[in-house]
Amino acid sequence: MNPEHPLKLLADRLDWTFFEEEFGKCYKAGKGHPPKPIRLMVGLLMLQHMFKMSDEKVVLNWVENPYWQYFCGYDYARWKPPVNPCSLTRFRQRLGEKGLRKVLQATVQEGLRQGAIKASELKKVTVDTTAMEKNITFPSDTKNLNKARKNLVKQAQKHKIKLRQNYEKVGKKEAWKASRKPAMKTSKHEEKVNNPFIERTQFLSKDFVLSAGVVIFNKALNKVCLIKNSKGEFLLPKGRKNIGETLSQAALREAYEETGFPCKLLPSTMKCRATLVTSTKDHIPDIAHICKGITEPVAISMRSNGKMQKIIFWFIAVEEGTYHENTPMANEKFAVDFYTFDNAMSKLIFKENRALVKSAINIVLESKST
Repeated sequence: MNPEHPLKLLADRLDWTFFEEEFGKCYKAGKGHPPKPIRLMVGLLMLQHMFKMSDEKVVLNWVENPYWQYFCGYDYARWKPPVNPCSLTRFRQRLGEKGLRKVLQATVQEGLRQGAIKASELKKVTVDTTAMEKNITFPSDTKNLNKARKNLVKQAQKHKIKLRQNYEKVGKKEAWKASRKPAMKTSKHEEKVNNPFIERTQFLSKDFVLSAGVVIFNKALNKVCLIKNSKGEFLLPKGRKNIGETLSQAALREAYEETGFPCKLLPSTMKCRATLVTSTKDHIPDIAHICKGITEPVAISMRSNGKMQKIIFWFIAVEEGTYHENTPMANEKFAVDFYTFDNAMSKLIFKENRALVKSAINIVLESKST
């Protein structure tokens, strides 16, 4: 626990014995369930108003926050709610206006003592009357109609108008029936489409570019090819896909243009979600499965500059043939070489490139062993 955390500091500075002495008078000895610790109840009230939460939310958040638990006097983590949210309502009623005023007074005095507030700032107080969230029933057509009926009956009685029937029993019965009717259920398709936990993003063709890159291994599969640009940065070969190219063709072309090495995709054993070509018509579940001897993308990267999205598909390749000097990208003057796995990992400057190469190395080593 951070000793400088604001809640820990406040918990250590507050005079909790003051609350226990003042509010202990509100309880009487006798039969019944023993009361909750006064520090716990006062602490929950303070946290509730510090973070503007309802009774239900402050109790739920207390379970998840160790600093809140320490603030309320607990030295060990608790995994269950300390009280029923209704207990906070009853505790406020037990304290009354005078008791709640003492809680406010104690916090103000502590703020003055620590210098968090000045006495001059207390001359004028602005009160925020924003209502906190509560479990309330919202008006419905049936409730409004029954309420209107009651008001009409009251007005009739006020003006001494005799009614043949006031529909008191019928109104209550029909309102109860309406509240018991199940809500209209949404279909499974609607639930799937409107699922708030599924993030949906769409880009038009003018707003994104497809690129492809490769992690190139030597023929012995014990070294990785890196390129060094004019800034001295070690990178992996990649580039934009041309119109009409497949992603794999773009990856191999970029590898040749930037490194000078002709390459081919390396069939590997890896986990992927691509569906297998089968003759059965059975539904294939969307889960990651191990596939042997495939050349699917090993990863994708997404980069954005606020105006354009770049989506990079990464493949695993192996050198094929001799080094060519005069490639279409030779004018960029990349320094190209193969490095051992550890050396390559230490030279790459971007975290995502290191993670990609590490994953590719593991895939190649596992493929060799199988």
